[in-house]
Amino acid sequence: MTNEEMQEAGCSAAEYRFKGDRDLRLSWRGEETWAVTSAGACLSRDGTWDYEPHSSSRTEEWLNEHRFTLDEAFRLARGWINDSSAS
Repeated sequence: MTNEEMQEAGCSAAEYRFKGDRDLRLSWRGEETWAVTSAGACLSRDGTWDYEPHSSSRTEEWLNEHRFTLDEAFRLARGWINDSSAS
Protein backbone atom coordinates (compact mmCIF):
# COMPACT_ATOMS: atom_id res chain seq x y z
CA MET A 1 0.00 0.00 0.00
CA THR A 2 1.39 3.39 -0.96
CA ASN A 3 1.14 6.57 1.10
CA GLU A 4 -1.46 7.78 -1.41
CA GLU A 5 -3.55 4.63 -0.87
CA MET A 6 -3.24 5.07 2.89
CA GLN A 7 -4.46 8.66 2.64
CA GLU A 8 -7.40 7.59 0.45
CA ALA A 9 -8.27 5.03 3.15
CA GLY A 10 -8.26 7.82 5.75
CA CYS A 11 -4.86 7.05 7.26
CA SER A 12 -2.18 9.54 8.11
CA ALA A 13 0.91 9.21 5.96
CA ALA A 14 2.99 8.58 9.10
CA GLU A 15 0.86 6.05 10.98
CA TYR A 16 -1.78 3.40 10.45
CA ARG A 17 -3.82 2.05 13.36
CA PHE A 18 -5.52 -1.28 12.97
CA LYS A 19 -9.23 -1.41 13.76
CA GLY A 20 -10.10 -3.88 16.49
CA ASP A 21 -6.68 -3.67 18.10
CA ARG A 22 -6.44 -0.44 20.05
CA ASP A 23 -2.67 -0.20 20.08
CA LEU A 24 -1.33 -2.12 17.05
CA ARG A 25 -0.04 0.30 14.46
CA LEU A 26 2.36 0.81 11.59
CA SER A 27 4.61 3.76 12.23
CA TRP A 28 6.73 5.50 9.63
CA ARG A 29 10.37 5.60 10.69
CA GLY A 30 11.87 7.62 7.85
CA GLU A 31 12.63 7.19 4.18
CA GLU A 32 10.96 3.93 3.15
CA THR A 33 11.04 2.22 6.57
CA TRP A 34 8.15 1.28 8.83
CA ALA A 35 7.80 -0.37 12.23
CA VAL A 36 4.96 -2.51 13.58
CA THR A 37 4.44 -1.19 17.11
CA SER A 38 2.32 -1.83 20.17
CA ALA A 39 2.69 -0.44 23.69
CA GLY A 40 6.27 0.75 23.18
CA ALA A 41 7.44 -2.49 21.57
CA CYS A 42 8.32 -3.33 17.97
CA LEU A 43 7.52 -6.54 16.14
CA SER A 44 10.58 -8.30 14.74
CA ARG A 45 10.87 -10.32 11.55
CA ASP A 46 10.58 -13.56 13.56
CA GLY A 47 7.27 -12.44 15.13
CA THR A 48 8.54 -11.59 18.60
CA TRP A 49 8.02 -8.27 20.36
CA ASP A 50 11.00 -6.29 21.62
CA TYR A 51 11.05 -2.97 23.42
CA GLU A 52 12.41 -0.23 21.20
CA PRO A 53 15.68 1.16 22.53
CA HIS A 54 16.54 4.85 22.38
CA SER A 55 17.72 5.86 18.92
CA SER A 56 21.34 6.14 20.06
CA SER A 57 21.21 2.52 21.29
CA ARG A 58 19.75 0.92 18.15
CA THR A 59 22.30 -1.21 16.32
CA GLU A 60 22.20 -1.98 12.59
CA GLU A 61 21.29 -5.56 13.50
CA TRP A 62 18.34 -4.36 15.61
CA LEU A 63 17.15 -2.03 12.84
CA ASN A 64 17.40 -4.79 10.22
CA GLU A 65 15.17 -7.00 12.39
CA HIS A 66 12.57 -4.32 13.24
CA ARG A 67 12.28 -2.03 10.17
CA PHE A 68 10.34 -2.97 7.07
CA THR A 69 8.98 -1.76 3.78
CA LEU A 70 5.32 -0.77 4.02
CA ASP A 71 4.25 -4.04 2.35
CA GLU A 72 6.37 -6.12 4.75
CA ALA A 73 4.99 -4.22 7.74
CA PHE A 74 1.37 -4.84 6.66
CA ARG A 75 2.10 -8.53 6.05
CA LEU A 76 3.75 -8.99 9.46
CA ALA A 77 1.01 -7.06 11.29
CA ARG A 78 -1.76 -9.03 9.60
CA GLY A 79 0.08 -12.27 10.37
CA TRP A 80 0.36 -11.31 14.01
CA ILE A 81 -3.35 -10.39 14.15
CA ASN A 82 -4.30 -13.72 12.58
CA ASP A 83 -2.00 -15.70 14.91
CA SER A 84 -3.24 -13.89 18.03
CA SER A 85 -6.88 -14.36 16.98
CA ALA A 86 -6.35 -18.10 16.59
CA SER A 87 -4.94 -18.40 20.11
